[in-house]
Amino acid sequence: PTQQCGFARKHSMISALRTGLRTQRAVSARHFAAAAGRKPKAVDGTLEGRYATALFSAATSGKDNLKAVYGDLQNFRTAMQDSKEFRLAMESPGVDYKIKIQVIDDVTKKIGLSPESQNFFKILCENKRSFMIEKCIDVFESYYRDEMGQIVCRVTSAAELAGPQKDKVKTALQTRAGADKQLIVDYDVNPGLLGGIVVKMGDNVFDFSVNAKLERLQSTLLAPIA
Repeated sequence: PTQQCGFARKHSMISALRTGLRTQRAVSARHFAAAAGRKPKAVDGTLEGRYATALFSAATSGKDNLKAVYGDLQNFRTAMQDSKEFRLAMESPGVDYKIKIQVIDDVTKKIGLSPESQNFFKILCENKRSFMIEKCIDVFESYYRDEMGQIVCRVTSAAELAGPQKDKVKTALQTRAGADKQLIVDYDVNPGLLGGIVVKMGDNVFDFSVNAKLERLQSTLLAPIA
């Protein structure tokens, strides 16, 4: 009888633990899905896009917390890039999701995370999707920049541009983008261009390099004469 009683208590504890874990997953998922804020202007239909869309909606419901969530995701990505151990803990399928959640709680204490961000990362872990964290952050970043009217531009030149040259390039880019857009301009150097610049503005590429001009000239010279 004593063994049976002990077995019953043990079975009851295991059952309660399993029920508690199922309830924890269900509650967190319902809490995340219940938020009904704005949707991104252009929704990404991939799996990581759906998670990022849910986070965007949660961040814009009630008190608009979009900027704080964006900052959380940037800090979280930086932490993953700076620490191989942290990245491994998040991305490895061999690490139990409960351990990953504990790691997230520890990170929250150190760098601080909004409730939306903390819940987002935990749900990814519970759903065994933590390996997608960086992809989700990338998609959310595109949502955020679109919402804030930001356009990322990369200007590549054969030699480093001087200050006045950078100002002229940025002025030209701003004119093309419109006064209501906020440009985020990065400058890079590629000696292989021989001269001139290549500008990537959002999804558009404008090639004004000497190398591109030479290639166009070569194509013209090799074209059959009518």
